[in-house]
Amino acid sequence: MSDSNLYRLSYVPETTLGTTPAIAGLVAMRSTRITGESLVHTIQNVVSDELRSDRQIPDMIQISGQGGGGINFELHHPAYRAFHDDMLQAALFNNWDIIARKHNITAANENVSVAVTTGIYTINSGGAAFLSGHVVMASGFTNAANNGIFTVSASTGTTVTTSNTSSVSEASPPVGATLEVLGIQGASADIAATTAGGTNNLTCTAADFVALGFKAGDYIKIGDASNAIFGFSNALLNVFARVVTVAAKIMTLDTLPSTTTWAADAGTGKTIRIFRSDRLINGIVRKSFTLERGYLDHTVPSYLVHTGMMVNELGLQLQAGAIIKGNYNFMGMGHSTSTTSLGTPENPSTEQVMSSGANVADLLEAGASQASPNLVNSLQVKVSNNLRILQAVGAVAGVGMGLGRCEVSGSLNAYFGNLNLYNKYVSGAETSLYTRTYAPIPSSVIASGQRVFAIGIPLMEYESGQASAGQSNSDIFAQLGFKAKRHPTFNASIILHRFSYAN
Repeated sequence: MSDSNLYRLSYVPETTLGTTPAIAGLVAMRSTRITGESLVHTIQNVVSDELRSDRQIPDMIQISGQGGGGINFELHHPAYRAFHDDMLQAALFNNWDIIARKHNITAANENVSVAVTTGIYTINSGGAAFLSGHVVMASGFTNAANNGIFTVSASTGTTVTTSNTSSVSEASPPVGATLEVLGIQGASADIAATTAGGTNNLTCTAADFVALGFKAGDYIKIGDASNAIFGFSNALLNVFARVVTVAAKIMTLDTLPSTTTWAADAGTGKTIRIFRSDRLINGIVRKSFTLERGYLDHTVPSYLVHTGMMVNELGLQLQAGAIIKGNYNFMGMGHSTSTTSLGTPENPSTEQVMSSGANVADLLEAGASQASPNLVNSLQVKVSNNLRILQAVGAVAGVGMGLGRCEVSGSLNAYFGNLNLYNKYVSGAETSLYTRTYAPIPSSVIASGQRVFAIGIPLMEYESGQASAGQSNSDIFAQLGFKAKRHPTFNASIILHRFSYAN
């Protein structure tokens, strides 16, 4: 007998498609947080066509086998090395674009430690990516004084000097100790808001937006509520926005909340902080996994192992009055069974599950917050990779995976308050969608602040639409199906953003 409450699903990223790597050192099994799964390895058998005088079947022969099925989940922030971190990259066939991060996978593997000298973090390499003016978050250290949000004043290849004046020596931080760039902090009055050319701009004099890591298509948060000095005096400017264009001394923004009226502000007496998200767009980088299903309540535990598993589809569902849910559908190659686990998995993340009510900060259509009378009741987003198993003579399992076109589609159901949305379907107008979710940072990471995860469809059209009165005593919705197109500037059909910290 098996009980779903005594079941464990874990995974390890593969370096070679279909080959499980050795579980040792920096290569570890990772835990998942799921609500259910339908994983299966399907073996195709054929019956021999040989004729027999007694009318019986002479034999059955295995001719092929492939893995597949889905994993269902409730959405939480895709923290680094957590389940969604890996699977979202696999679903979009790309890597997160980050500025800089050092993280201890095993004790001191990145040598993220704190020197005796106040505020200096030592690392194994890559310190040059941490620049003066960067804002960093240190987390996961044993000594609480070494955790927090600081600014960088200098760096070398192996050291990062920060504003942490309370740090204490910690030569051997635990697994998970991290130093990562969150964004930038300008010198006093260096960053300003302007309306030159009739656009929404951020400008600087001493800083260099490009050198500090900003790119077109980035999602940013202006200001830090932890201290008024880190934001503009005009509170309407301390918001989330998208970077349309960026040069060394100016960034042009759009996708602002509808409550924001952009205005000039010189930032006098302020050291403005601008947080930049990690960014993930659809691409062509293949990622595969070995998935292990563990039935731990057996007298001798049983394990089903699926190799060469790639994410064929990603689905996300935001429904009013419900937890944000989703699913990953896989296609894979090999299969085996065992009574011994591949390895003890890392503990899962402790990020809070998010709902479509309490944890959705904004939903923008064509860059404007959706408001009455067209409030959104539900949103679904789907990414389909159209994978196919490659087969060859001499092999029962698949020998490779063919990539199809990346198709991003979905549906938007909004209360039918007027023709504003429906007419976009009728006219074939181009539009866009952005939704932003947030949740508190786990107290085990840092004392306060928020995690932010945003989904962007930068260019799309509605391909279906209706507004039917289905029955009495019910609401009428504009039910719109959409399909994304490549955005010519951002070179993406979908963009995901995550902030390790925003406040």
